Amino acid sequence: TVTQTVEAGYKGQIARRLRLSLDGYYETRDNVLVPVGSPVQYRSAGDIEYWGLDVAAEVNATDDLSVFGNPSVVSDDSFTGDRSFAGDRTEEIALNAPAFKVKGGLDYRLPWFDASIGATAHYVDDFPVRFGLYLGTVGSYTLLDARAQVAVPSVPGLEVNLTAKNVLGNDHREFVGAPALGRMVVARLTYELP
Repeated sequence: TVTQTVEAGYKGQIARRLRLSLDGYYETRDNVLVPVGSPVQYRSAGDIEYWGLDVAAEVNATDDLSVFGNPSVVSDDSFTGDRSFAGDRTEEIALNAPAFKVKGGLDYRLPWFDASIGATAHYVDDFPVRFGLYLGTVGSYTLLDARAQVAVPSVPGLEVNLTAKNVLGNDHREFVGAPALGRMVVARLTYELP
């Protein structure tokens, strides 16, 4: 498979409190290989082309509150190959990634506690998978993450970090053949030398 990509982007400070990043690309893939038959063999299903756009924005609403968002769009996640293998049958070509996903959230600093809290929501659209023996569809899912960080006043330089991924416990699979994922909570202590 030969891949060619043209990409252009921008990243900068738009206003005093707004940071923006834009990234667009156009990609072609020639002789895309797909798994066929059992045992699996790989054959070229043809050529595909698609475009994508990623946007990331962060707004510092106040000195203590920041809000961010990041949508990502691809023109298509599945293509019909232009070469047939058995009679007139053509094989589906999958990007193995979603055509649409978005995340957004906020972080709030609590200066009187020397602490911060935050949350991030994620949405991933369903997408087809054709990757070796892994064939099928990943269902769409929505997740919520939460985090907190606090300094320990009695020990200068010591911080406690707590992160809860998928805090609502929404069991989901992020790829065909992968195990279902649930809630994960991680606590961490960090110490910065004076």
